[in-house]
Amino acid sequence: MAISAFRFVHRTSVTLAELQHNLEEWKSLNAQKYPILYLGYHGNAGKIVLGSKDYFGDSEIDLEKLAEGLGEGTCTNRIVHFGSCSTLDVEEKRISSFIAHTGVSAVSGYAGEVDWTESVAFDMLYIKLMQSGGGRSLTPTVMKSIRDGNASRPGLLEEDGSPYFEWGESLGFRLEVKR
Repeated sequence: MAISAFRFVHRTSVTLAELQHNLEEWKSLNAQKYPILYLGYHGNAGKIVLGSKDYFGDSEIDLEKLAEGLGEGTCTNRIVHFGSCSTLDVEEKRISSFIAHTGVSAVSGYAGEVDWTESVAFDMLYIKLMQSGGGRSLTPTVMKSIRDGNASRPGLLEEDGSPYFEWGESLGFRLEVKR
């Protein structure tokens, strides 16, 4: 069975202005074709790090500033994934606020330090699960199924039955879905 792949656009951003430009570009794309915002940066609790403070000024962007940059209610049926260490090492309230403000179906990422190669491998599995919907939108229902499982397969974070639960848990992987 062939898996229909999501299309992707790769952009780099080392300044806040570049990031804002790239966020605007992503939001202008068809959400069905480009539903995932994958932010691959260094991270700290509640933040991504764009570049070196020595060259670019304020390089840490927190979840609240990123939510403002995405805009209120602009990301329906989309998800934001933080491919960075520790960004989701925050209270559930901050993630819920990010979801409520932007309208994303889900936010995912890591709550601790991760080995780059291991997190990339896990991310590829995760993206494959999102792609396996045959072109369906990444609604909150679809994302809950990926997290919790359904009749045809175990969920990514399902303690009983998921072959990936311990791996995700060891990486500090979090997947918070819109309620």
